[in-house]
Amino acid sequence: MKNQFFKKGFSLIETLVVLSVFSLLAGFVLTTLNSSRNEISLKDAQTTLISSLEQARNRAAAGVGSGAHGVYIDYVEKKIFVFEGDSYSQATATPTEVNFNFEPFIKDEAEIVFDRLSGNATGTKEIQFNYNGATTTILIEETGRITNQ
Repeated sequence: MKNQFFKKGFSLIETLVVLSVFSLLAGFVLTTLNSSRNEISLKDAQTTLISSLEQARNRAAAGVGSGAHGVYIDYVEKKIFVFEGDSYSQATATPTEVNFNFEPFIKDEAEIVFDRLSGNATGTKEIQFNYNGATTTILIEETGRITNQ
C-alpha cells in the first residue's frame, strides 16, 4: 500500500528535466526573434536611404530646379538630408530631412551628388551598414544606378 502512494505524480528529477527542456526552447526562440528583429531594422534603414537616394537622383534627372541634387548623411545627428545644389554646403534650398537610426559606413565621404538632367553620380560610392552581425551594402554607380547587395 505504501508503494502505490508514492507512485502518483512526478519526481523532482522529471520536473527539472522538463523545465530545462522548456528553458532551452525559450532561449532558442528568443534568439531567433532577436536576430529577425535586427535584420528587419537593418532593412528599414536600407530602404530609407535608398528612397532618399532615388528621390535625389530622380529630381536631378527630371531637371527640377536649377542644379544638381544630392544626399548628405550626417553621422552625428543620424539624419539624411536631400538637397539641391552642387554640394550640401552650397544647397540652394532648405534640404529635406529624414531621421535615421543607424550609423552607416561610407568609404569616401558622406555626400552623394547626382548631375542635373543626366542623373549620373559623382563617382562610385559604397555604403555599408552593420548592426549586431547583420550586414548590407548599397552601391551607387557613376551612372546613377542604385543597388543593394
